[in-house]
Amino acid sequence: MTVETGHGRSKHGLWRVYDKNDIGRELPGGGRIRRACTHFHVESVATEERQEFGCGAVRGMHTTASVPIGRIRCPEEGRAFWVRLRALPVTGRTHQIRLHCAYLGLPIAGDLKYYGAAIDRRGEPLAHHLLHAESLALPHPFRCTEQVNLSARRPPWAEHGL
Repeated sequence: MTVETGHGRSKHGLWRVYDKNDIGRELPGGGRIRRACTHFHVESVATEERQEFGCGAVRGMHTTASVPIGRIRCPEEGRAFWVRLRALPVTGRTHQIRLHCAYLGLPIAGDLKYYGAAIDRRGEPLAHHLLHAESLALPHPFRCTEQVNLSARRPPWAEHGL
């Protein structure tokens, strides 16, 4: 799934999502709404009872997606699901993945700024949000035709399932 929105600072200074049709519009603080685009893919879905499913197990989840772990409540069943997503930002806006996850109704666990749960599936408090940059590619600072590719192993909380 691809999420494409406007992105900018609200009048209170916080980053927020704007309608795609507002891209280019001037904001009260003098900035402009810019395009933000993220591709998402669901890695896994699990219930609070630790029952884990593949990507398409929860209706509609196969089209929602990102690397963070988020929690969503399914209104028809009244159960909460933990969703592990992989995100590939097309544009590079401040807090873009965090904003798009919250916009999808899947805030990143531990991300209190954007409404993520402060506890993990076991009910343990989280010291930080569960977002991990697995890889990063940048233009080389001196060799214009080359790229610098950085990668990092997944932390234990991301490696051992939901």
